[in-house]
Amino acid sequence: FAVSGGYADLGELNARGEGQTIDLEASADEDVFGEFTDTIEAKGWVAWGHGLLPFAGGQAQAYVSIGLFRWDQDVSFEDEFGPFNASASGTDPAFGIGLNWFVGPSRNVSLQAGWHRFLNVGDLGKTGHENDIDFFSGSFVYHFGAN
Repeated sequence: FAVSGGYADLGELNARGEGQTIDLEASADEDVFGEFTDTIEAKGWVAWGHGLLPFAGGQAQAYVSIGLFRWDQDVSFEDEFGPFNASASGTDPAFGIGLNWFVGPSRNVSLQAGWHRFLNVGDLGKTGHENDIDFFSGSFVYHFGAN
């Protein structure tokens, strides 16, 4: 078992296109189409608990992670009716799997590769976006107290 924490910047999504928009002056049964741009950013703090399974004579570990992600989301949307900017924050679960490969006999240093999914990032009512986000990572890790 292990615990870890850190800051995760899940990146930025930029979309541009043409689609249905909202015209507050149009009648309810009138579809309005136009060009739009949309930018979504998500980042925040995460705390993990990890279950570890050693293999390859202890030279490697597979792990399963379960955690909580305290996210902040910023959205900037613009269409022919003007700009829309919104922010939301919340705390939701996250999970993942990965592999540690120890470098050297001390087991204090490892190379790590992992996949994690952050659930329910965003607030559909406030920002218009709520998604599960997949995050792939490669890391250089120092293990405190390893022997």
